[in-house]
Amino acid sequence: MQRKSMTEEDLICGIKNGDEDSYKHMFDCYYNQLCIYVKKLAGDIPIAEDLVQDVFLNIWIKRDKLKITRSLRNYLYRSVHNQFLLHVRNKKIRFIDLDYLRVSALIDENLSVEDNELIGVKLDKISDAIESLPPRCKTAFKLSRYDGFKYKDIAESMNISKKTVEHLISKALSILRKVQLFGFLWILF
Repeated sequence: MQRKSMTEEDLICGIKNGDEDSYKHMFDCYYNQLCIYVKKLAGDIPIAEDLVQDVFLNIWIKRDKLKITRSLRNYLYRSVHNQFLLHVRNKKIRFIDLDYLRVSALIDENLSVEDNELIGVKLDKISDAIESLPPRCKTAFKLSRYDGFKYKDIAESMNISKKTVEHLISKALSILRKVQLFGFLWILF
């Protein structure tokens, strides 16, 4: 028996109403495409499959609150893209390790012990200053400077406009400049 062709509206309505056939049809139509898309982002098939499965699971769990105003396909791609950004952000990147790498790049065998200690003290001040930023400034700043996200990606992951990201990072930089770490702030740029 051939399955009746379902429109996106039919799928969305069926999923919202808890229709498992609609959910399975959506899964069958989009799962492989989404895995291929996320694999291109993540470079890893198991991670791609996990992220896509998480999106589908969340759709089913939150089906009664599902708000898809445009295309289901676009909604799914945006959801897996955001899930990927969340995955990247939640990697256990230790900022201390990043600071260590920065210090290693700065330390010269010819520097005195006092100079090396001064570098460490200033890097600690930078880390403390970053941690004391207002929460949204800190998040935007870390995504930009530590994770290398573009403003557009930060805006998507934080669900704000690109202009707001620009404002938050500008504010963060202004606050950090006031800490007066002189020539050491360039490490963050």
